Amino acid sequence: MGLFKSKEEKERERNMAIKKSMRDLEKHIVELEKGEQVFRDAVKKAQEQNLPQQIEKARQALKESLTEKKRTYIMLIDAQIMIQRRNMMSRQKSFLGAVQTITQSIFASMKGVNISKITAGFDQAIEGAMAQTEQFDEMIDQTLSSGDFSSGSYEVSDEEIDKVIYGGASGVSSADSMDDVIAGLEAELNKH
Repeated sequence: MGLFKSKEEKERERNMAIKKSMRDLEKHIVELEKGEQVFRDAVKKAQEQNLPQQIEKARQALKESLTEKKRTYIMLIDAQIMIQRRNMMSRQKSFLGAVQTITQSIFASMKGVNISKITAGFDQAIEGAMAQTEQFDEMIDQTLSSGDFSSGSYEVSDEEIDKVIYGGASGVSSADSMDDVIAGLEAELNKH
């Protein structure tokens, strides 16, 4: 292997790092859900024993866990959106290159047609798509390294905590609650 990496190698490494980060976020959510069950049980036990300080401590820990899970979901969704937009720009660049090749082939068979203006337009469009793709690459790299995915509020309300504590025992599966959280986050993101 040489000292310098090709564009393809760098792209492959970036994609692997992004996939690893996404898996890490998903694992973090699973771990937070396990902790939530512990805190939920602690609230119920403290209530059975009439221990108000322990109830408050367990509720606070549950609130912190729920807030972190909400923040992680937002990071995951925002990262997926950025990656999709970047891929869209990359596909646009490929499409414009293919159209340019086709156009050049057509005009090459026609005598006396000046294709330099048309080619210049395609070159400009391709350069614009490349610049946007590079901007998305930089945004993704910065976001994944800083963890700053969204400026929205992450705070979890007391009502949400009560729903988790008292609604969690009603047979709601983790997948169902995860779908509800994702739907809520997507609705929140669409507001902005």
